[in-house]
Amino acid sequence: YNVTRATYKGRACNIIAKLTALLIHTAVISFVFFLINYLWYGINAGFVDMSAPVQSAAEYMGSSFRWNFLQMTMAVLFSKCAGCFFVGMFIMLFAQLAKAVWIPWFGCGVFLGGSAAIYELIDVHGSWAAVKYISCISLFHGGNLWGQYLNVNLFGKPVSAVLIAVSVLALVLVILLVSNIVIFLFFYEGSLSQKKAKLLPRVH
Repeated sequence: YNVTRATYKGRACNIIAKLTALLIHTAVISFVFFLINYLWYGINAGFVDMSAPVQSAAEYMGSSFRWNFLQMTMAVLFSKCAGCFFVGMFIMLFAQLAKAVWIPWFGCGVFLGGSAAIYELIDVHGSWAAVKYISCISLFHGGNLWGQYLNVNLFGKPVSAVLIAVSVLALVLVILLVSNIVIFLFFYEGSLSQKKAKLLPRVH
């Protein structure tokens, strides 16, 4: 880190590489886990015709999207990847600001626990239903998010839950992305083991 900090464009390229690696890892892991599930269920219960409309399955009869199973699968997989990337950037943000090793993991536990509580405890038909779908946990339940026709009461008007979830979570993802880059470039002083070490000055 001391070397890249002192080189031209070192820190900028460093954080971009870290975030890119995080995105690749979360995408690969999400795909691998999905592929394992798909193969296991396909071998034991039979493979689904991926060109069939999603409304042919009872769980997705209420979906308003004119998708087939392949498109629905891609949407669910994308949302799971986005959810993992969301959590990963949250941990990275805490790790850059933390003064102790346990703080990022504690913060992540509180964040995920609170998000799960919001998602599970808020009634989908209640006045706070909009909050339920802006929880990052909704991304991990992509089948519920994309596969149902849901409107929530937002200031007395019916608004698509999918539109709310996608808009708010995309905004938060951008904020986390920008925050990680800015903190790494201007405020981060190295890993937790290097906090007290004297770092080389930045070369302009």
